[in-house]
Amino acid sequence: MNADALAKVVAVVLWADEKVEDEELSVAEKIFSKYNIPWTEAKKNLESHLEDLYDPGEDDEEFTETDEDFDLGNIYLGEVDNFEVLNDLSALIVADKVVSFKEVDILHQITKAINAEPELATAALVKAARESNAEFNFD
Repeated sequence: MNADALAKVVAVVLWADEKVEDEELSVAEKIFSKYNIPWTEAKKNLESHLEDLYDPGEDDEEFTETDEDFDLGNIYLGEVDNFEVLNDLSALIVADKVVSFKEVDILHQITKAINAEPELATAALVKAARESNAEFNFD
């Protein structure tokens, strides 16, 4: 598992709903532990990626976020089962029991970035939502 790539996708999922809650951090810690990545190392990478996502730029720059601005590019997670990782990320999404449209979109963008089939993202999210009784809120 590429620890930095995992930190990047976990950070993007945490960022998607514009809040990082304790339940989500707990799930994130379990994800890194599952892949034998020490939480101290993972947390540093995660915080770095979150800072990049929340940083609007330099003081003299005007920042406006649009969907076109957000591009994950290609992400190589390593020799892992992409569906398993998508299941883990989906568990992170449903940790707060609410799934937003932005979170669905982000999971699909991650799926594209790791070169996996889009149906895997949908299947993983539906499975996680069902198991956690999460609700979908697209308002």
